[in-house]
Amino acid sequence: MFSISMMNRFVEQESPERPLSEGEAQELASILHRQLGRNLRKARRRLFHDLLSLSSGLRDVVMLDYVVASREELRPLLGSLARLPRLADTRLLHMGGCLYLAKLAALLQRVPTSSTPPTATQPLGVVVDEGEPRFVTAVECLSFHDHLRQFASGLAAAAASAPEAQQPAPPLCIDLEGLLMEQPLPLPSLNGWLLGYPAVYLFHLTRGPRAARCLSSASLHLFQLRACCRYNVDTEQRSPNTGHQRTGNDIALCSFSVPASLSTQQFEEPWAQAFKSEILRKLAKNEDRTWETLTFDCTLQAPQTIAL
Repeated sequence: MFSISMMNRFVEQESPERPLSEGEAQELASILHRQLGRNLRKARRRLFHDLLSLSSGLRDVVMLDYVVASREELRPLLGSLARLPRLADTRLLHMGGCLYLAKLAALLQRVPTSSTPPTATQPLGVVVDEGEPRFVTAVECLSFHDHLRQFASGLAAAAASAPEAQQPAPPLCIDLEGLLMEQPLPLPSLNGWLLGYPAVYLFHLTRGPRAARCLSSASLHLFQLRACCRYNVDTEQRSPNTGHQRTGNDIALCSFSVPASLSTQQFEEPWAQAFKSEILRKLAKNEDRTWETLTFDCTLQAPQTIAL
């Protein structure tokens, strides 16, 4: 089971909490210009902003579903990121054919604890393999969080036992394919937790098609966290007077969906309010002004085909 002692090793390697300097942002942009090959250049802008969201503490994990590259191709980039104090503890996770950049200490610190009442913890499970979407019961929530603790324990163990773990720091790349095969939770559920969504879709491993039909027949609310970024990966687009980008730098930092029937109050729902409060807390904690004009949007989407 997941324990505090397993987390301590990664907490010791956590990046320092201090504002991101403009010089560090410029160095990050320079690294991406040098390290990304021709086939990755189209992803440079999004990767730059994802890395800034990690460095500022707004996100713990980002999925690289827009990057067409192998772990080996990304390894030199990780080595260069290790030179930046705010990104030194960034690791590459590989699971289910997906690649993620993660700050292990921050991720493991938000594992639901067994002592916290299920009504006070996130994420909130949404059951989607029955007739209509519904929130989990208190008993189901306890089981869901127990599964998350088992997954986190396996993640910490995989990092500690990887070949590179002979070094003082955790390895740059962590393969979780074997761990995924042992999990009772499907990949979409694990993705929802990894990416920090306040509500996560839950379904039995054998009921993926049923869950997809359930979501495809439902109207969904698409929740988005958006912000304007102070920095731009292309330095020539920066304002010569203020150092800020000129225009058009509105970034979608995070987006997730919830059945409209379960989110009638949109961002006024208690779990959505808690999500907003946590984001604003993280933003105030760093005070680095990397992100400005933070907005929370919610739009209604008509039923459409959903693949899980």
